[in-house]
Amino acid sequence: MANLLLIYINVIMVKRPYLLDRQFILKNLYRGIYFMFFSTGYFVFKRTQVEKREKEQLKELHLQNIIKQQKTEQELVKSHNSLLKAQINPHFLFNTLDFIYHTMTNNVQIASDAVIHLSRIMRFAIDSDHMGEVICLGTEIKHVETLFSLYQLRNIKTEIRLNYPPEILSLPFIPLVLLTLAENMIKHGEFSNPQQQAVIDFLYENDTLTITTRNVQSKNINIHSSKLGLNNVRKRLKYKYGKQVSLNYSILNEVFTLILNVPGIRGHHFSDDTDSR
Repeated sequence: MANLLLIYINVIMVKRPYLLDRQFILKNLYRGIYFMFFSTGYFVFKRTQVEKREKEQLKELHLQNIIKQQKTEQELVKSHNSLLKAQINPHFLFNTLDFIYHTMTNNVQIASDAVIHLSRIMRFAIDSDHMGEVICLGTEIKHVETLFSLYQLRNIKTEIRLNYPPEILSLPFIPLVLLTLAENMIKHGEFSNPQQQAVIDFLYENDTLTITTRNVQSKNINIHSSKLGLNNVRKRLKYKYGKQVSLNYSILNEVFTLILNVPGIRGHHFSDDTDSR
């Protein structure tokens, strides 16, 4: 029809009559199909490009949401970890202050030495919030020895042996765990029999740290004890090292045994702000 119009206004000149016959219809139908195919292909191409951009935007948005969610979860874990640590800290302070209070009237020198030991331990407990997520295990072992010295001032029979190979001193480990285990031994242990000495054994094999504590359980222990310290330690360990970590304890013939296993401990590096003093 367009051709007929152009012929009518003398834009197209023809030497023969322009008839609406079969040849005319087929020729123009071909042209129509050709342009329809071209325009459809262009439309599909543009639509595909728009959908591709939308998918890329959705994918990027989804990735950003995942990253944001992971950061939020990490912050929650960090906050919960700090809360658990805060629940542990007063454990050392209250017990020791009670000892110093009752010792002050009988032996000022022992009480004075106890204050010095306590100040070192509490400084370490307070500074642990600024040491990063992990510290050198040897740092905490040093403060555990200070803790034992503190309790030996109170009771000369309170002696706990630490057995460890030198290579574990540089292992990265979360702070206050070992101190809590040691304080738990002192709080609930019986040390009157020198033949049944309390021990803390350290073993490091195949990148797995194993800490075993063993002591005779005191007959005056509260059977309804909530074991808040040990439960908090277990939660902190699982937050940091995952489900592969295990902390189990048992009582056999009045001997309390605790076994802590932490696989892949070398994979947890020190933070930039770690204080390994």
